[in-house]
Amino acid sequence: MNKQFYLYRDSITNKIFARTFARIKTPIVVKRAQEPYWQQRGWKQYGSKKSGSKYYGFYKVGLKEFEGKAEVSPFGRTKLYIKEIPKELEHHEHYPCFMKESNGWYFIHNNDNGNFDLSSGILQVEQILTEAFNS
Repeated sequence: MNKQFYLYRDSITNKIFARTFARIKTPIVVKRAQEPYWQQRGWKQYGSKKSGSKYYGFYKVGLKEFEGKAEVSPFGRTKLYIKEIPKELEHHEHYPCFMKESNGWYFIHNNDNGNFDLSSGILQVEQILTEAFNS
Protein backbone atom coordinates (compact mmCIF):
# COMPACT_ATOMS: atom_id res chain seq x y z
CA MET A 1 0.00 0.00 0.00
CA ASN A 2 1.15 3.47 -0.88
CA LYS A 3 0.40 6.20 1.68
CA GLN A 4 -0.14 9.64 0.24
CA PHE A 5 -1.41 12.90 1.64
CA TYR A 6 -3.24 15.95 0.47
CA LEU A 7 -3.72 19.42 1.89
CA TYR A 8 -7.08 20.94 2.63
CA ARG A 9 -8.29 24.19 4.17
CA ASP A 10 -10.78 24.02 7.03
CA SER A 11 -13.72 26.26 6.13
CA ILE A 12 -14.40 27.32 9.73
CA THR A 13 -10.90 28.02 11.10
CA ASN A 14 -9.28 28.76 7.72
CA LYS A 15 -6.27 26.62 8.75
CA ILE A 16 -4.49 24.23 6.40
CA PHE A 17 -4.28 20.57 7.39
CA ALA A 18 -2.66 17.49 5.86
CA ARG A 19 -4.63 14.29 5.54
CA THR A 20 -3.27 10.89 4.59
CA PHE A 21 -4.95 8.19 2.59
CA ALA A 22 -3.88 4.78 1.42
CA ARG A 23 -3.86 3.92 -2.25
CA ILE A 24 -4.55 0.26 -2.99
CA LYS A 25 -2.61 -1.05 -5.97
CA THR A 26 -5.01 -3.83 -6.99
CA PRO A 27 -8.68 -2.92 -7.27
CA ILE A 28 -11.25 -4.95 -5.38
CA VAL A 29 -13.84 -6.44 -7.72
CA VAL A 30 -17.36 -6.70 -6.35
CA LYS A 31 -19.56 -8.88 -8.53
CA ARG A 32 -23.18 -7.96 -8.98
CA ALA A 33 -25.73 -10.66 -8.27
CA GLN A 34 -26.73 -12.35 -11.52
CA GLU A 35 -30.17 -13.33 -10.23
CA PRO A 36 -32.97 -10.81 -10.97
CA TYR A 37 -34.35 -8.87 -7.99
CA TRP A 38 -37.77 -10.52 -8.24
CA GLN A 39 -36.13 -13.93 -7.77
CA GLN A 40 -33.96 -12.67 -4.92
CA ARG A 41 -37.16 -11.52 -3.21
CA GLY A 42 -38.73 -14.97 -3.60
CA TRP A 43 -41.34 -14.14 -6.26
CA LYS A 44 -42.55 -17.14 -8.30
CA GLN A 45 -43.26 -17.16 -12.04
CA TYR A 46 -46.25 -18.88 -13.65
CA GLY A 47 -47.11 -19.11 -17.32
CA SER A 48 -44.91 -18.65 -20.35
CA LYS A 49 -43.49 -15.69 -22.21
CA LYS A 50 -45.62 -16.53 -25.25
CA SER A 51 -48.91 -16.22 -23.39
CA GLY A 52 -47.70 -13.75 -20.78
CA SER A 53 -46.14 -14.49 -17.43
CA LYS A 54 -47.74 -14.09 -14.04
CA TYR A 55 -45.77 -13.61 -10.86
CA TYR A 56 -46.65 -13.89 -7.21
CA GLY A 57 -44.68 -12.76 -4.18
CA PHE A 58 -44.37 -10.23 -1.41
CA TYR A 59 -43.28 -6.60 -1.34
CA LYS A 60 -40.97 -6.33 1.66
CA VAL A 61 -40.45 -3.30 3.87
CA GLY A 62 -38.30 -4.01 6.91
CA LEU A 63 -40.04 -6.87 8.71
CA LYS A 64 -43.38 -6.20 7.01
CA GLU A 65 -44.56 -8.07 3.91
CA PHE A 66 -47.39 -7.17 1.54
CA GLU A 67 -48.89 -9.69 -0.86
CA GLY A 68 -48.26 -8.83 -4.48
CA LYS A 69 -48.74 -10.10 -7.97
CA ALA A 70 -47.69 -9.04 -11.43
CA GLU A 71 -48.57 -9.73 -15.03
CA VAL A 72 -46.06 -9.32 -17.84
CA SER A 73 -47.51 -9.43 -21.35
CA PRO A 74 -45.69 -11.13 -24.25
CA PHE A 75 -44.81 -7.59 -25.40
CA GLY A 76 -43.13 -6.79 -22.08
CA ARG A 77 -45.81 -4.57 -20.52
CA THR A 78 -45.86 -5.00 -16.76
CA LYS A 79 -48.85 -4.62 -14.45
CA LEU A 80 -48.31 -4.62 -10.69
CA TYR A 81 -50.83 -5.33 -7.94
CA ILE A 82 -50.83 -5.27 -4.15
CA LYS A 83 -53.38 -6.75 -1.77
CA GLU A 84 -54.83 -4.69 1.08
CA ILE A 85 -52.68 -1.56 1.08
CA PRO A 86 -51.48 -0.31 4.49
CA LYS A 87 -53.20 2.74 6.01
CA GLU A 88 -49.82 4.54 6.19
CA LEU A 89 -49.94 4.84 2.40
CA GLU A 90 -52.99 7.13 2.56
CA HIS A 91 -50.76 10.14 3.32
CA HIS A 92 -48.20 9.43 0.60
CA GLU A 93 -48.15 11.44 -2.65
CA HIS A 94 -48.48 8.20 -4.68
CA TYR A 95 -51.61 7.01 -2.86
CA PRO A 96 -53.83 7.88 -5.88
CA CYS A 97 -51.72 5.48 -7.98
CA PHE A 98 -53.16 2.53 -6.03
CA MET A 99 -56.54 1.81 -7.63
CA LYS A 100 -58.94 -0.59 -5.93
CA GLU A 101 -60.05 -3.61 -7.94
CA SER A 102 -61.84 -6.76 -6.77
CA ASN A 103 -61.15 -9.07 -3.82
CA GLY A 104 -58.96 -6.55 -1.98
CA TRP A 105 -56.43 -6.18 -4.81
CA TYR A 106 -55.14 -2.79 -5.93
CA PHE A 107 -53.70 -2.08 -9.38
CA ILE A 108 -50.61 0.13 -9.14
CA HIS A 109 -50.61 2.77 -11.86
CA ASN A 110 -47.27 4.03 -13.17
CA ASN A 111 -46.14 6.77 -15.53
CA ASP A 112 -44.28 4.36 -17.82
CA ASN A 113 -47.48 2.66 -19.08
CA GLY A 114 -46.05 -0.70 -18.07
CA ASN A 115 -42.80 -0.25 -19.98
CA PHE A 116 -40.46 -1.41 -17.21
CA ASP A 117 -39.09 -4.71 -16.02
CA LEU A 118 -40.57 -6.54 -13.06
CA SER A 119 -37.55 -6.07 -10.80
CA SER A 120 -37.66 -2.28 -11.27
CA GLY A 121 -41.37 -2.26 -10.53
CA ILE A 122 -40.99 -4.23 -7.31
CA LEU A 123 -38.18 -1.93 -6.19
CA GLN A 124 -40.30 1.12 -6.94
CA VAL A 125 -43.30 -0.17 -4.96
CA GLU A 126 -41.08 -1.14 -2.03
CA GLN A 127 -39.57 2.37 -2.10
CA ILE A 128 -43.03 3.97 -1.98
CA LEU A 129 -44.06 1.71 0.92
CA THR A 130 -40.82 2.48 2.77
CA GLU A 131 -41.42 6.22 2.36
CA ALA A 132 -45.01 5.83 3.58
CA PHE A 133 -43.90 4.06 6.76
CA ASN A 134 -41.06 6.52 7.42
CA SER A 135 -43.03 9.74 7.01
